[in-house]
Amino acid sequence: MKLGDIAKEVGGKLKGDPYLEVKGVSSPQNPARGTVVFCQKKGDFEIAREGFPSAVVVSAEVDYPNQILVDDVRLALAVFLERFYSEQHPSGVSPKSEIHPSARIGESVYVGPFVVVEEGVVLEREVKIYPFTFVGRNSYIGEGTILFPGVTVYPNTVIGRRVRIHSGAVIGADGFGYHTAGGKLKKLNHI
Repeated sequence: MKLGDIAKEVGGKLKGDPYLEVKGVSSPQNPARGTVVFCQKKGDFEIAREGFPSAVVVSAEVDYPNQILVDDVRLALAVFLERFYSEQHPSGVSPKSEIHPSARIGESVYVGPFVVVEEGVVLEREVKIYPFTFVGRNSYIGEGTILFPGVTVYPNTVIGRRVRIHSGAVIGADGFGYHTAGGKLKKLNHI
């Protein structure tokens, strides 16, 4: 990628060679030649310059041959990562998954192997469910949500749009709802 393209993507002002080829990004603590470094904190630039990166992204002009000036370095980093290192997710339903016939599956959904989707579940468009995940009956998962491997979604759970739930999470489980009456514990069902 060329430095001029990076500046344009992140909405920054380039000072330096727009045709300079950049092969990736590195952190201020581990700068590498051929990369761009996003200097978010005070002092990042002084550390980064010692590794001679191809360019730096900063919020105030510095003494460096190739730099991109932006108002918000962290936002520029987010835009850069989204554009040049975007996530790719599959589509399709694995024949090794178990989906109840009453489940409603939207367009461009991915359901990986060994996923269980119970009755009455709604998976809106572009939902991605990775292997070894369980989605309990009558649950709703909104558009663009991603459930990474090994997530458990209890029955009757509602998950909104564009949510990311990482491996091992349990959504919709009981809390610690008990009531003591007459020396006995009574469990409160969590609905």
